[in-house]
Amino acid sequence: MNKKSVAVRYIALSLCLWFVVSLSVQGTIHEQEPIRPDPYARFISFTVQNGLSHDLVLDILQDKFGQMWFATKAGLTRFDGTHYTIYKNISKDPHSLSHNVVVALAEDSYGDLWVGTHDGLNKYDRTKDRFIRYKAEKGKLDGLQDNLIKALYADSEGILWIESQGGYLSRLDIKKQTCTYIALLIQ
Repeated sequence: MNKKSVAVRYIALSLCLWFVVSLSVQGTIHEQEPIRPDPYARFISFTVQNGLSHDLVLDILQDKFGQMWFATKAGLTRFDGTHYTIYKNISKDPHSLSHNVVVALAEDSYGDLWVGTHDGLNKYDRTKDRFIRYKAEKGKLDGLQDNLIKALYADSEGILWIESQGGYLSRLDIKKQTCTYIALLIQ
């Protein structure tokens, strides 16, 4: 072995040793209490047997009223703490969900629930217990660019950000009810 390779090995070994020692010293200095189970914690499983619309849950949201919403492969489920309500697409009802595959949920700063599906965006009308549909319009350069919604985010400024199939990003001004196409996200 030449002197250069011995020196490189010595430096590498020294760095590794220093790294291991520094980790072990940090572990003793910042040692934490072990996690103990909370005797008052209670876990409940939500399944199809007790009211969930499907066992494959794609998103979960607790709204400002304390209700739990579950986006599933077979509809949207609302749980109020006692009862389950399942919302599905009904082909001849324009106020039902636009599709049964629900992938994204968001609650905006006004308390409105937004539901992204494989066939459009839906806004839940709490007073009438029904949905208002928002769809992409073919050939339109602004607004939603695709009906397969992938993600939703409601910011504190009253804007709903919508990612749709193909990486399209749209911005819905909730108060003005105007939807603007922003960008094509890199995938």
